[in-house]
Amino acid sequence: MLDIRIIRERPLLITDNSLITDYFAETSGAGDQAKVDEVLSLDEKWRKHLIEVEQLKAQRNRISKEADGSLRVLPALQPFLKADCIPASSA
Repeated sequence: MLDIRIIRERPLLITDNSLITDYFAETSGAGDQAKVDEVLSLDEKWRKHLIEVEQLKAQRNRISKEADGSLRVLPALQPFLKADCIPASSA
């Protein structure tokens, strides 16, 4: 398997080296550059999505940290949440 860092940093190494292109693609020749371009395009999209995921995780962590203070009140409310403490509704 080829390391994506090599493909990112030296795409011409992949397309110019017949041993690697035979390994990398089913056919050698003009299609190799297109396949390398496709791999690089997919890698770029993946990296953008990864950044978005990391930003969402950071946002989740920030919200969780902010909500931590308000969640400390919940144990004090537990007695009121028991079924026997809830008034029966009159229908």
